[in-house]
Amino acid sequence: MTDKILQRLREALSAADTSEVHSIVEAHHPGDLADHLEFLDTEELRQFSRMIDDEHLVLIMQELDDFAQANLAKVLRRQRLVNNLQDMAPDEAADLLLSVGEDVADELLNRMETADADSVRELMKYPPDSAGGIMTHEYMSLQATLTIGEALEKVRNSSEADVETIYYLYVCNDKGKLVGILSLRELLASKDEETIADVMDTDVISVSVHDDQEEVAQALERYGFLALPVVEDENLVGIVTFDDVISAIEEETTEDIFRQSGISITEMSRSERIIQAPITQILFLRLPWLLVVLVGGLVAGGVIGQYEAMLESILVLAFFIPVIMDMGGNVGTQASTIFVRGIVLGHIDRDKIAYYTLREAAIGLTIGLFTGFGAGAVATFWQGDVMVGLVVFMSMALTCTVASIVGFGVPWIMHRIGADPAAASNPFITTIKDISGLVIYFSIAALLLGHLL
Repeated sequence: MTDKILQRLREALSAADTSEVHSIVEAHHPGDLADHLEFLDTEELRQFSRMIDDEHLVLIMQELDDFAQANLAKVLRRQRLVNNLQDMAPDEAADLLLSVGEDVADELLNRMETADADSVRELMKYPPDSAGGIMTHEYMSLQATLTIGEALEKVRNSSEADVETIYYLYVCNDKGKLVGILSLRELLASKDEETIADVMDTDVISVSVHDDQEEVAQALERYGFLALPVVEDENLVGIVTFDDVISAIEEETTEDIFRQSGISITEMSRSERIIQAPITQILFLRLPWLLVVLVGGLVAGGVIGQYEAMLESILVLAFFIPVIMDMGGNVGTQASTIFVRGIVLGHIDRDKIAYYTLREAAIGLTIGLFTGFGAGAVATFWQGDVMVGLVVFMSMALTCTVASIVGFGVPWIMHRIGADPAAASNPFITTIKDISGLVIYFSIAALLLGHLL
């Protein structure tokens, strides 16, 4: 269905059929249209922007990812882009400006109305992956002295442009300090003559502007809220809604997936950018991590070379190298994935990392004993030599144990030094696991089968 809509849109653009483009825009949700626009080239985007009005354009722009937003912004006239930014929610406008580059962002901000520009600048001062970077200023704030009747009137008079959600109402004192919260349901269920102070909940769960967006996501999941207030020095400065967090975590997950594959995308927040980037840029991003694997492979080859005489004398040893290497690789990758997921979701207590590492080592040993017993039994019956089976069994057990420790420990070290643990998952772990696995295998073989040399 998506392909048909995209094809229909492209045909309408190619034929300069404005009425057909309008029909497509009217018939589909802005989020669905945004998904299609990400596949249009620059000229198609320019044609599309000329054929639709600002009302629809703003709604679609707010649904685009960073890369597509930047592409669309490039084809719009400056003044039209400024007008659209002023019509967007401040947090969405801030995201768009962060995607177009500092110089262009400064120019656009200087051309915006002062109030709108100040609101956007306030959001842009925080790191994009922090609570402050993904929050919005559009929330409903009340004073504790208001009666329920007065509060209801204020809610009725609020427009959709003033607040992003009214499910939660935040209570602040005269100095802006967050002192309470109540839901819209609680407001509607209260008597008109009661005051906000009478019914509000003073035990407010909030996040700091400096909290990482992953911590915000964990808090939303833990408490089952649709939004969380964001405070700075106890003063309410914004809210983070569930949809904002979902978008942020989606981007981080995409980034982690590419990094786990050995691809650095510090400057790329979405997969489309990698797909559409020039070949030279893609090579620049992917080659450095792959060179780590290349160097590791050469070192592993050197290890095999050191035991060339053993392999010539006991040829059967070569048959089990892929089995042991593959099993160690899978165990290491599993351990790494468990660690990265656990640290992101807050399931790993940072003060108990030694316990988790030892536990993972025990799991790796158990896996190695089971799989090693199977592989060792096959080796014994195949070769008719129990010592060959014992070499395979012990090597599998130790390799899986070491792979578990490496798969859990290397990402932890990266996390401790401030690097993204997903970045180390494949290249470094694969390299260390291969070298250590070969050393273990040939060392045990030399110990138990040395008499055959």
